[in-house]
Amino acid sequence: MGDDASAAKLVKLHFVFTWVLAVIVALNWCYVFKLALPQYSESILGWSIYTLVVTALMPLIRHKLQGHRFWSRPFRMTRLLLMSMTGMVVGTSWSGLVALLFPHISDFHSPGPTGIAAAVAITFLFVVGQTILEKQIQEMPDPQTPENTYGGAVRSVLLNSLWSTLGYFWNSVWNRFLTKMQRPSRPRPRGPATELLGNTTFRSLAYAARDGPLHRFKTLQDEMNGRPEDMDSTGPGYRPILVKAVLTLLAGILFLCCLPEPSERYGSHRRRALIAMKMMAIIITSYAVTDAGFYFGTKLVADLTGSPAVGLAVSFLYAGLLTCVVTYLADRSTWHPERVFPNRLQTLGAWLVCYAWWYSWQEVLYQIQGFGLWQLGMDSVLEQSLQVAIAISGALCFALLLSLALVSAVQLGCFALPQIAAVLPQLKQASIRNCNFPEFSACLGLPVDERLHGIQLGSDQPASADAD
Repeated sequence: MGDDASAAKLVKLHFVFTWVLAVIVALNWCYVFKLALPQYSESILGWSIYTLVVTALMPLIRHKLQGHRFWSRPFRMTRLLLMSMTGMVVGTSWSGLVALLFPHISDFHSPGPTGIAAAVAITFLFVVGQTILEKQIQEMPDPQTPENTYGGAVRSVLLNSLWSTLGYFWNSVWNRFLTKMQRPSRPRPRGPATELLGNTTFRSLAYAARDGPLHRFKTLQDEMNGRPEDMDSTGPGYRPILVKAVLTLLAGILFLCCLPEPSERYGSHRRRALIAMKMMAIIITSYAVTDAGFYFGTKLVADLTGSPAVGLAVSFLYAGLLTCVVTYLADRSTWHPERVFPNRLQTLGAWLVCYAWWYSWQEVLYQIQGFGLWQLGMDSVLEQSLQVAIAISGALCFALLLSLALVSAVQLGCFALPQIAAVLPQLKQASIRNCNFPEFSACLGLPVDERLHGIQLGSDQPASADAD
């Protein structure tokens, strides 16, 4: 196998690590609260507290892991995986808060607000906040590695991880707008409002017959669109989602083609505004297209076959095929197109892959909630205690097993990876987000070439693709 082909395999593996594996692990940790204590996670107050805790805890984890080195390769890979997922956990937790609050701003029924005024105001504050955070990081003693201090890690995570939340907000506004345009006016149905405190009642249901967990949670997309099987009545329906995907994809590509590239010659506020517009064009388009792809499986295919499991399998098939297409096209352009527009399209492809897995894995977590403990007929307090233990230990064990599987696959020769020194020129051409290649290659057991130190193939986790 030639060096070029070997380098391509290494870059593809790193891409999958960053945009697929780290995303799945991040969802496992973000959904720990939902899986463990769903009676609190579905309340505005409960999820708000959890979001603040996560926002403070994830930078601490990143900061502490930054200075630790493990001898065992699986543990080193786990460390790298946990560091890579911190920003996505923070971004997803804030998106969850948006999902709980947004129905109080707008619904799918005409006439009524779409939430665009709130989105514009939040975007303005977001750009101002980003400008302040960027200046604070630049003024640090070592702005290239802000994770060396806890304060720097907090600023770095906040600067890089909330793009997905802002895009999630704008996608919801756009979703409401198109739905209201296509749907005739009808009265808003009455339904249970999101509670401030949630259902905090502990009921002793020992030996009571139940066909599901004591408390159920909703995924983020369920909060916005309703369950796939009910979205025609409680959500937008598949047709508006498909129309939105086509219009948004065309508009997003045109906007990315015409938007000036942010540059240091602009003032800090204007530069951050251009970055925000670029990132919103990428992320809103990614959300819109993924809505259509995900619900094609979980809504259309599930309705046609009468099997939600088949529908979910189709959504994973969509995610897998999309990953193959994006990596193939990126490989053809050596992962770093020289021109601005192709480079933006490659970033769009990476976010499409990210959200394809992000949506589908949330549905998996929805399906496994309760862990089947209700079938044991135990007391509700014991059942919920076990849920907490399983949710936390399960997230940790999943990350460990995933790291072990990846390292073992390389050691067993499932991936014919190159000597780093042999493919140094090719790796210097690569441009993908997240950890640097020396550490990633060392975790895989590849010899680390000193010339690779300092080559940073990206700055953070998937939620950080705002680099100029």
